[in-house]
Amino acid sequence: FFAPRTHILTRSNMLDLNNDFLRGAAVGAVAAGAAIFVTRRLSATATEEVELSTTSNSHDGNVYETDKAVAEYLHFHFGTDEEMLPYEDAPKSALQFASRTAAICVEWCKKLNLPLTRAFDIGCAVGRTSFDLSKDFDKVVGIDFSHSFINTANKIKAGESITYSATLEADLRVECMAQTPADTHPDRITFQQGDACNIPSNIGKFSVIHGANLLCRLPEPTQFLDRLPSLLVSGGIVVLISPYSWLKSYTAKDKWIGGFVDSAGKPCKSADGLTSYMEGLGFTLVHQEETPFLIREHIRKFQWGCSHTTVWQLAK
Repeated sequence: FFAPRTHILTRSNMLDLNNDFLRGAAVGAVAAGAAIFVTRRLSATATEEVELSTTSNSHDGNVYETDKAVAEYLHFHFGTDEEMLPYEDAPKSALQFASRTAAICVEWCKKLNLPLTRAFDIGCAVGRTSFDLSKDFDKVVGIDFSHSFINTANKIKAGESITYSATLEADLRVECMAQTPADTHPDRITFQQGDACNIPSNIGKFSVIHGANLLCRLPEPTQFLDRLPSLLVSGGIVVLISPYSWLKSYTAKDKWIGGFVDSAGKPCKSADGLTSYMEGLGFTLVHQEETPFLIREHIRKFQWGCSHTTVWQLAK
């Protein structure tokens, strides 16, 4: 049993913060009406609970059901630029990843004259890409394996404002809010829990399938790829975005599509393995680019990554 202990920081006790940067950030947040608080969870034996970040390589898929994961991904998907990265000399091009990848889907559907009818966001997390896709597509289906992520996405779709805490430093937190993005159409979106390696047979066909930072977190990545042709309209596209961060805790090594040395001693890169496999399924690579992303762990620590984005068109 873990009992939470929470202490609200007000103007009167703000001076207890002995870090100049945190004091300034906290005073600003309190002035704006945000609650700064300290949370510590203690067991009956006074052992502090450790909750892993999604940026850690020490976790498995269960981490995506935790409150910490939901908060990190709400910040990743819905946090403002200033909330995410309040520094002038910082890699701001990595912000708003979920919206930027949605824009790639729309751009290439238009370039290839595909109907903006149905879009599939597989591995949708808490849903920001699906919301952005709803600006242009008549229908959007978002699926994620995490029940917690889907429950959260559905709350935002229903119009709820979700309050979550972002870590400032260690036990210090600041309250933030996620809500339905402006100019989106929640009524066009369906969020449901599901498995990318076992996509429902009755889900229909789509003009575009979007899979961001998904491939290297699947137990059977080729099983997922094998399903893609049957999910697309004629000439439809798949937008795959991946950092190729293969881990044996998610994917057995013999299932990796790259990132290893083969029996002949040849290095096998994931981009080459993906290209070979997708071409074997009848796809043509029509575009590729580098897509940076940034996940905040706390105010001074981030995961910066650069995913490889590939756009594949199914033969007509």
